[in-house]
Amino acid sequence: MDTTTRLYRLFPALGMALLLVAPAARAAVTLEGEVLLDYYVAEVDPEGYEFVDAAFYAERIENSSASATGPLSLAAWLTGQSSPNGEGTDVADAPVGFIPGSSELLDFEDTVPADDAVPGEYYAHVLLQDDSAPGTYEDSRTLTPRMLWRGGLEALGPLDVYRYGPGSTLSVDFAQLRNNRIDNAVTNDIQLTLYATHGFGPASSGHTLCSARISGLYAGDYRDRPGFDCLPASIPDGEYTLHLKVEEVNGRVGHSVLSGGDVQFRGGHLDDGYDDYEDGYVYVAGAFGPWTLLVLVLSGLVFRRSQS
Repeated sequence: MDTTTRLYRLFPALGMALLLVAPAARAAVTLEGEVLLDYYVAEVDPEGYEFVDAAFYAERIENSSASATGPLSLAAWLTGQSSPNGEGTDVADAPVGFIPGSSELLDFEDTVPADDAVPGEYYAHVLLQDDSAPGTYEDSRTLTPRMLWRGGLEALGPLDVYRYGPGSTLSVDFAQLRNNRIDNAVTNDIQLTLYATHGFGPASSGHTLCSARISGLYAGDYRDRPGFDCLPASIPDGEYTLHLKVEEVNGRVGHSVLSGGDVQFRGGHLDDGYDDYEDGYVYVAGAFGPWTLLVLVLSGLVFRRSQS
């Protein structure tokens, strides 16, 4: 059986070796006519967990050989390059079954659960696979235009939020902001929104605390420690989970969310667990308010003078 080799993320060297020896002949089993792939967030449960589905459609799958095929399936394969050959991400597989010799299967369609890809812009391919020959595919169809998944913007954690200063100002910090797009263009400005939910619900089910707008990023670029300070809105007392939503301002649809830990709000504001208030400052673990720093400096001066 003539096959074109598919490269897996975990075995790129082996995959490349197989690709070099695969014959460039037309496979006996082919995708014909219209081929569609719809990859989308299908459900958000009461706790906010998102579930992704992939819907496949193939107008005709044709077996031009005299013998029956092996067990066939369609795969959703996402790559950073226009060819399906090379490293990529297999996000979904839909079983097709066997096709007798010299026959065809018309109007195949199926919707299956899918894995959630890393935010980014991808070439999306539908691969026709013979499951008896793992690591290969019989035919492929590259879909256009490229797919932008969750806006292409990604915040890398951990997400740390601290309270300090008069007015209970919040300091929002995280490790890195990345633009995973591949279109060689800068984004518009980027909106960072901090919100709180009971569990892992979407922003619409919780409370928006504050937001910041920062300059855009070129495709493939990143920004380290892009945190910000803000004065949060007052929200009802209770236990919440903090999240940071990242999206392009007036850009293409899509966003990503970085979730943090559980926190308590008391008196409408973040309760850091410390009850030591002085002139509006809150002493946060791992940080010092300005009055604390002043006391430390004066203590040091007194100690040095006593030693002289």
